[in-house]
Amino acid sequence: MGYLLYRFKILTWQQNVRLDVKQQEKQPVNQLERQLERQLERQLERQLERQLERQLERQLEKQLEKQNVL
Repeated sequence: MGYLLYRFKILTWQQNVRLDVKQQEKQPVNQLERQLERQLERQLERQLERQLERQLERQLEKQLEKQNVL
């Protein structure tokens, strides 16, 4: 039983080392992905803000027109 546990620990360690190597290889790609995600998020936020501002302006204009204030 002790041998199996020992073997399992070695296999687990080897697998973890392989995963670490793969993650290190992917690191630049992950960094680029994160940069792109942030860029896209900012762009989308700006677009949404502009759209919302326009919509609100239109709504306000319509309401003011209805009240004959304009």
